[in-house]
Amino acid sequence: MRPIYKILYRFCSILIVLLSQFAFAQNFLDKDYYLIDSLKESNLKSQEKELIDSALSIFHQSDQEIEKLEALEILTGEVRSADILSKYNSFRLNYCFHRMFASLISEDDRKAFFSSFSRGVLILGTQELDKGNPLKSLDYFWKAIDFLKGKGKAEDFALAYTNIGTNYFHQGEVEQSQIYLKLAYDSLYETTNHDLMASALNNLAVIHQEKGQIDSSLKYHFKSLNLAIKEGNKPGEAMSYNNIGGIYAETIPDSLQKGIQYLHMALDIFKALEIEDWSSFTYHKLALAYLKANQFEKAEKNSNYALLYANQANISQPMLRAYATIYRVKKKMGKKGEALTYYEKYVNLKDSLSNSDIKVASAQKELEYQYKTEKNLAEKENEKRLALEKSERERQQTLIYWISAFIALTLIFAIVQLGRNRKIRKQNDVIEKQSEERKILLKEIHHRVKNNFQIICSVLRLQAYDENNPVIDAAFEDAVNRIQSMAEVHEMIYKEEAFSTINPEDYFNRLTNSIQHLSYDRKIEYLISSEFDDLPMEVIISLGISVNELITNSIKHAFQNSDVNPQIKISIMESDGQGVLSYQDNGIGYDAKSVQESFGTELIKTIIEQINGQLQYRTTEKGSEVVIGFMIQN
Repeated sequence: MRPIYKILYRFCSILIVLLSQFAFAQNFLDKDYYLIDSLKESNLKSQEKELIDSALSIFHQSDQEIEKLEALEILTGEVRSADILSKYNSFRLNYCFHRMFASLISEDDRKAFFSSFSRGVLILGTQELDKGNPLKSLDYFWKAIDFLKGKGKAEDFALAYTNIGTNYFHQGEVEQSQIYLKLAYDSLYETTNHDLMASALNNLAVIHQEKGQIDSSLKYHFKSLNLAIKEGNKPGEAMSYNNIGGIYAETIPDSLQKGIQYLHMALDIFKALEIEDWSSFTYHKLALAYLKANQFEKAEKNSNYALLYANQANISQPMLRAYATIYRVKKKMGKKGEALTYYEKYVNLKDSLSNSDIKVASAQKELEYQYKTEKNLAEKENEKRLALEKSERERQQTLIYWISAFIALTLIFAIVQLGRNRKIRKQNDVIEKQSEERKILLKEIHHRVKNNFQIICSVLRLQAYDENNPVIDAAFEDAVNRIQSMAEVHEMIYKEEAFSTINPEDYFNRLTNSIQHLSYDRKIEYLISSEFDDLPMEVIISLGISVNELITNSIKHAFQNSDVNPQIKISIMESDGQGVLSYQDNGIGYDAKSVQESFGTELIKTIIEQINGQLQYRTTEKGSEVVIGFMIQN
C-alpha cells in the first residue's frame, strides 16, 4: 500500500506544478492580449485591416496556443506594411520565446514554436536587406539556421537557404547565391509545399539567367509558373510572368512584344494585390523594354511609375533600379540635366548601401535587446491587470484538489492495465519494425531497378556511338527512350514510396519532360489530364512505353512539315468500366497502311496485350488520334 501512496503523492505534486504553470501562462497570455490590441491600425489599406481584424479575432477567441500562433503567422506572413509587420513580428518573437523553452509542453508544440521563432528572425533579416544592410541581414539568417538545427522542418531550412542565396545575389556573388538556392531546392524535393517549390525554381531560373544560360532559365521559370497556377499562388504566378517577360524583352531577338505582354500580365496581378516592390520592378522592366523599342514617352512614363511604387514600398533595391532606369531614359531622350540629377541620386544611394558593413558589430546584440525591450513594455502596461489575475489563480488552485482526486482514481485503474498494455506495445513494436524493414527493402529494390535501367541506357548509347551509323543511332535512341519510360515509374516509386500504384498525370508529365530533347528546336505543348488518381504499376509501364512510341512517331513524322504550333494531348478516362487513353496530335496525319505495318504499332500491340488492351487509329481534321483501351482492375 505504501508504494501506491508514494506514487499518488508524487503525481499530485506534479499536477499542482502543472496547473501553476498554466496559471502563469494564462497571465502572460492576458499580457499578450493587451499588447496586440494596443497596436494602432492607422494608414493601413482596407485589405490589410480586414486581415488584421480576422487574425486578431482568431487569436482572442481560441484557447489553443498553437491556433494563436497560426493567427500571428497570418499577420506576419500577409501584412505588407513595414511598420505593422515589424510590430507584429516583434510580438511573435516574444510569444514564441516564452513558450519554446517551457518544460511542460509537447515536443511537437516545442518544434512549432522554434520553427515560428526562426521565421520571425528571417523576417528581421529580410527587413535589413530591404534597408540595404546585407551583412546585418546575413547575420540574422544564420541565427535562424542555428535555431532550426534539430527541430526545423525541410520547408523552414529551404526558406532560410533561399534568403541567404538572395542576400548573396544582391551582393553580386552569383556563384555563392546558386549554392544556397540549390540547397533550398534540394530541401524541398520530398515535400508537398508547392508554393516554396515554385519560389525555389524561380530563384534558380534567375541565377541561370544571370549566368547567360537562357534556355535553362526559361525551363525553370515555366516550371515555377505551372506550379504557381496549379496551387492558385497569384504572387508566385506574377513573379514568373515578370521574369519570363524580362527574358523575352531583354535577351531573345524578335520577342520584345511577347516580353511586354508577359510584363503587363505580371503588373496586373501585382497592382491588384497591392505589392509595391514587385510592381516597381515590373515597371522598371517595361521602361527598359520600351526604351529598347525607342518608344521614349512610354519608357519615361513607366520609369516614373517604377520610382513611385519603389518610394511607396520604401525599399532600397527598387529605388536603386528606378533611379538607374530614369537616368538611362532621360539620357536617351536628350534631357541631360534631368538625367544627371537622377544619376547623382543613384550614386548617392548606391554609396550608402555599400557602407552597410559599419553596422555589423551592433547586429549581434540587437535581437536580445529587442526582446528585453518588448518584454519590459508588456510588463509595465499590464500591471493594472495583475490584481484581477491573482483572484483567478486562487480559484484555479481550489480546483486543483478536486481534479487531483479524480485523477488519483483514474491512476489506480491505469496501474492495473499497465502490465497488459506493455505486452501489447511490445507486439506492436515488433510488427511496426518488420513493416518498416519491408518498406525500406521495397524502396531499395525500386531504386536499384531504376539505376540498372540507367546503366542499360548508358551502355546502349555507348554502343551506338561506336557504330557511327545514323540508322543504328536512331534505333538505339528509340530503345533508350523505351527503357527510360519504364525507369520513370521506378523513379516515382522510389521518391514517393507508392509501391503498387502511380499517379498517371504526374507520370506523363515526367515522361514528356524526359524526352523533350527529341523535339530539337521545336517546343511542343503537352496537355495532360487524368480522371484516375492512380493506376497499377504494370498498367502505367505499358501505357508509358506506348505513349513514348506515339510521341516519337509524332515528332519524326507528324510535325516535320507542319506549320502549326505542335501540340500533343494525352487524356486518361473511364468509359463503361474500362480505362481509355486518348493520344491526339495536331500534325499532318498518317498513312493508315504504313502505320499498321510499322514496328512501333506492333510493339504497342504486344505491350498492351499484357493489360488486355485494344489499339485503334483515327484521322481527325486537326491531326491524328490513337485510342488505347485497357482493363483498370488490378
